[in-house]
Amino acid sequence: MNYLDSLNFLDSLSPKGIRLGLENTGKTLRHFGDPHLAVRSIHIAGTNGKGSTAAFVESILRSSGYRVGLYTSPHLVDFRERIQINRNWISEESFCRWVKEIRKATETLKLSITYFEFATVMAFLHFQEQKVDFNVLETGMGGRLDATNLCQAEISIITNISLDHSQYLGEDLASIAREKAAIIKNPNSVICGEKNNDLLNIFKEYSLRNNSNIYCLKEQFDCQNIQAISEGQQFTFQNADAHLNDLKIPLLGPWQTENASLAVACSLELQKVDENISENSIRNGLKTVRWDGRLEVVRTNPWLILDCAHNPESVKQMTSYLRTNFKFNKCRTILGMMKDKACLEMIDFILDISDHLILTQPKSPRSLNPESIHNELQKCDKPIDFIREIPYALYTALKTSEPEDLVLVTGSFYTVSEAKQSIDKKGDSTFNLPDGNLAGPTR
Repeated sequence: MNYLDSLNFLDSLSPKGIRLGLENTGKTLRHFGDPHLAVRSIHIAGTNGKGSTAAFVESILRSSGYRVGLYTSPHLVDFRERIQINRNWISEESFCRWVKEIRKATETLKLSITYFEFATVMAFLHFQEQKVDFNVLETGMGGRLDATNLCQAEISIITNISLDHSQYLGEDLASIAREKAAIIKNPNSVICGEKNNDLLNIFKEYSLRNNSNIYCLKEQFDCQNIQAISEGQQFTFQNADAHLNDLKIPLLGPWQTENASLAVACSLELQKVDENISENSIRNGLKTVRWDGRLEVVRTNPWLILDCAHNPESVKQMTSYLRTNFKFNKCRTILGMMKDKACLEMIDFILDISDHLILTQPKSPRSLNPESIHNELQKCDKPIDFIREIPYALYTALKTSEPEDLVLVTGSFYTVSEAKQSIDKKGDSTFNLPDGNLAGPTR
């Protein structure tokens, strides 16, 4: 199979949906000799920020001279983004070969495997074959039954807990916390960014049960003196043994300084046995991290900002930050969401900052058709339009904006992905405008 054929096969697994469980992934990995146990691993779970935290950890380890495998999801532009070594995507050749081998194995074993399970097996195999020093692994959903949880992590990082994927993980925060706490292994070290005491007690209980040391934000370490600078943000990290002033990160939003602090705490824990990790490599790793789609400023005059916020808590944080830190006249928001999210709650936060809302629909079977919430939007006193295709929505928003305005694209990874693929180097939409794609206003 060529690359397109291999992608099409992988996409054909998507209708199998989300299946939480380890049995089929475990059998497939055993067939290949348990590659997930051959490499030192850092495992990251949480509701928001786990991808950014993974990127910070990877960048610090790479700056320390290590060969680092990074596995994250979902991707923004190309599937190969999910599986990287020293920030180089898996090659098309390797991707095709692994698709062929894993497909053959699952057919031999008579296993039905999902898209995410297949991708996780591929990541473990590729990282082992390429002899990486560390795997940095982001969970897909939850933790206890997530395919990545078959690793034997040296350090587990839990970013934070909020309501998301409730139909799979539980209807309350405590249930979700227990699902994510299950990445804590016996023994390992735990770095935790959650600040709610009730939830923290769950993580402390799991750590005690697994003979694991736990280090918590605001207790054993902290980030302080957060300042905006021309390169992004600057902060101070402090724990009982270290005081690192003027750490710089290019990512925006105060939550990113917390994510960076989790990565620093992880690095300092590794430093106890890895002398290659130095203060200089920590500083350089933070300063040079790359992570698109998170308050990503694509252009100015007007501002064009992409953000993958996809649940109420992340949308609330993002809109609050924009209101406080960006100067703009009018805000036009392009919003595309998944139907399994708290969409109306997200819209409430979006409308608080937006002068004009353009609802759109990502090309995903899980995406929300905005027309389905038409009645709920009737009382809104701001203009709301429905433009089905995201590039067309972006083109429209940019063409109707003045230089002092802001165009925001958000609501889902899929929404940001389609927008990124339609933007040229100047930050303009390159969409060829067909007829019949602009719907009338929803109100």
